[in-house]
Amino acid sequence: KSAQIIRASHEIISKFFTEITNLGLENKITLVMDADRQDIYQNKSSESYFNNMRGFMIEMATKKNISFIDMNVIFSNDYDKYNKKFEFPNDPHWNERGHKLAAKAILNKL
Repeated sequence: KSAQIIRASHEIISKFFTEITNLGLENKITLVMDADRQDIYQNKSSESYFNNMRGFMIEMATKKNISFIDMNVIFSNDYDKYNKKFEFPNDPHWNERGHKLAAKAILNKL
């Protein structure tokens, strides 16, 4: 992505976190951060737009003291153990396994 798109994306993410703060929701929400699942399957860490935005979201959540769950660790550990994917073969959305792991992480956070 161009530098202009990255700057604009960072600006939008910053505004998102400002709105959370303005609404007084910092202590009432938990964000679930998806992982670069293709990186997990290939056992690598790429420098992609997705990973850039994901990293910025985590940075902002940490800075604003907003709770989040990092699915990268959870998905990586599960994939290392079971070698099963977290999305459908023809659709990049989470499948039952992905949702089950996210739900378990949310329940553990509560």
